[in-house]
Parts: sequence; C-alpha cells; structure tokens
Amino acid sequence: MMFGGGRKKISFEGEEADKPQWFLDNALQTIYDPHGTGKELKPRTILARSSDGNVRVQDVVRIYGDQGVEGLSELAWTSPLTQYIIEAYDSC
Repeated sequence: MMFGGGRKKISFEGEEADKPQWFLDNALQTIYDPHGTGKELKPRTILARSSDGNVRVQDVVRIYGDQGVEGLSELAWTSPLTQYIIEAYDSC
C-alpha cells in the first residue's frame, strides 16, 4: 500500500450514557493524529494547562458526551486535539 493502512472502525452499541467510558476504555486509538507524533493518547493525558487547572482527554470526552460542544471550556479548545477527539467520538 502506498499510503499505509487506514484506522480500524470501531462502533459503539449500547446506552448513550455508557458511551464516554466505553470510548475512553476502547476507542482512543481511533483519534486521528494529524501531526504524526505517534504519541498514544491516554484518558489522563493533559491537553491544556492553566493556573485554574488542567484539561485532560477524559474531561473532554465526558463533558462532550454529557453536555455537547457547549459544555467544553475555552481552555479545552486551546488544544487542537480537542476537535480530533470529538470527531473520533462521533464516528464511533
């Protein structure tokens, strides 16, 4: 293959309230890494820092799963990975 293999498609089947935890446990590897860093995201990976606190992958997934885009803080949006996490979450 010229351009490498695609990412494996993972689909969630279950109660919508269970999706955030399922995503954190089973689907983080589906997040597109546009910069090719090869760094694996984990639930506790810090996406953004401020004097008021940190935003982690698990925070973005849980808040987005519960409140949608409107629930995410401005600090969460300072990380470009936030958009990629949401896209991967929606595709499952």
